[in-house]
Amino acid sequence: MNADALRARLAQAAGAGAVRTGEASGLRFAHGAAPHAVVAPEKAEHAAGVLAACSAEGWRTLCAGAGTWLPAGRPGAVDVVLTTERLTGPIGHSPVDLTASVPAGTPLHILQSACAAHRQHWPVDPPADHSTTAGAVAAMASAGPARFAAGTPRDHVLGLELVTGDGRVLRLGGRVVKNVAGYDLVRLVVGSAGRLGLITRLELRLRSLPEDAVTAVCVATEPDPLIELAARARDAWPDAIELVSPPVAHAVLDALHWTLLIRCAGNRAFVAEARTRLAALQPGRCRILAAAEADSVWSRLRAAEIETSALVRLAGPPAALATSLAAALEITGDDAGRWRLACHAGDGIVRVWRSDPIDVDRAARLARAIESARAKCSAARIRVTMPVVPPSMSRDFEPVPMSEAARRLTRAVQNVFDPAGILDPSGPAPH
Repeated sequence: MNADALRARLAQAAGAGAVRTGEASGLRFAHGAAPHAVVAPEKAEHAAGVLAACSAEGWRTLCAGAGTWLPAGRPGAVDVVLTTERLTGPIGHSPVDLTASVPAGTPLHILQSACAAHRQHWPVDPPADHSTTAGAVAAMASAGPARFAAGTPRDHVLGLELVTGDGRVLRLGGRVVKNVAGYDLVRLVVGSAGRLGLITRLELRLRSLPEDAVTAVCVATEPDPLIELAARARDAWPDAIELVSPPVAHAVLDALHWTLLIRCAGNRAFVAEARTRLAALQPGRCRILAAAEADSVWSRLRAAEIETSALVRLAGPPAALATSLAAALEITGDDAGRWRLACHAGDGIVRVWRSDPIDVDRAARLARAIESARAKCSAARIRVTMPVVPPSMSRDFEPVPMSEAARRLTRAVQNVFDPAGILDPSGPAPH
């Protein structure tokens, strides 16, 4: 590939100032390899021109926000990273309607601050730092502890603007709650991880901020008593129930043991009643956090999963949480000290991750451990996937196992939005 020709073609579509190459790219490597160019268009029409050119030339393209989640998935080499970092601008907030219209490159914290001025928020709390963008949260359907009560981004995106792999600009959904007739393409695109196109704008459903909140912390030397306690905590109508391993507990709370975090939020009368119920859960072993400390703990927990070289996710029924947790601990094996573990205990989802590099030998052992976990967990309806795969993993390893029928359906959908196949670098070579 001629670098000068690539740069000229992309600059023609998006403007010379939108294209960066070499050390000036400013984004970390994508899946262990440097892209030939990073393009940051200022308008959806510019992004359309870039994707049309990439589609015509067969250039592998990776859609990105701020670049925080570039290691997600397991694609091959990437030619172009297309980022929304310059797709910013005014937020169209309608407090009366509890909606907001947001450019995809808007940092999540700026969106939340703008909505908070009217005592509202977008009810998602994904792993995030100050660079995380609203568009990336939607593209990855990334949800945090609040998913137990509020759901995921799919539940809070009313509409969006999407630039497809071949450069079409589609406007899906709308700006009001009742806008879906026929196929709900918005829910299809949210969570597609950029494999159907680049999200350039979002129409969001907001919620009112709770008047008050209370967080209880319970500790134990082993996780089993806390799993039982998490089931009982449902009687307090919490909005988040998180179980974390000792290394995570130490990072977010300076605790030394397995820790259960339970948060209840709502009006003051509800929280006052919840405070009483939480205090009675495990007298002497549960304590109520002060408001400032609670805010800090939840913020640190969200930031804990940002820097990951590998992430394994086990999702099953909440009643099977003990089985999922045991399987996750088996996956860590002899390297348990390098792994971090946290559970959305109310939803039955376990995440186990590490931030240090993994060599080829450890990657091979990890792949075998995951396959073993999949075999053991299938009877309990627990799905084991690997959202973040280290570059050292074999190309034969499947991060998200699918049946042949599901694979054909996925490819058929992708063909509609991305006929040249440039947005799925893990698939067969385009053209």
